[in-house]
Amino acid sequence: MKVKQSFSIPGRLVGSNEVIDANRSGPYVGARLVEREIARCRREIRMAALTPMLAPVAVEIRFFEPNRRRDPGNVFYGDKFILDALQREGILGNDNQKWLKGP
Repeated sequence: MKVKQSFSIPGRLVGSNEVIDANRSGPYVGARLVEREIARCRREIRMAALTPMLAPVAVEIRFFEPNRRRDPGNVFYGDKFILDALQREGILGNDNQKWLKGP
């Protein structure tokens, strides 16, 4: 049985360059930035009222950028925040390869 769930995160998530710069600026600045982004994702997950998944899942993440200024590696870095938020909210049991199927 296939179950489809979805949610959206308004705005754009920070990329790896921003996290690297924050890590270089102070010992806890990068960690606070990462936690802020995960918290944004968690709010949207709670508002979407997703149900926990009890088996390995395929997750599709789509990013929409207003222009092509950021390279794909920076754009797709946001998937880490989303997967961590799904795990912390109890939607995924884990964000490792046993739980995530596909690319």
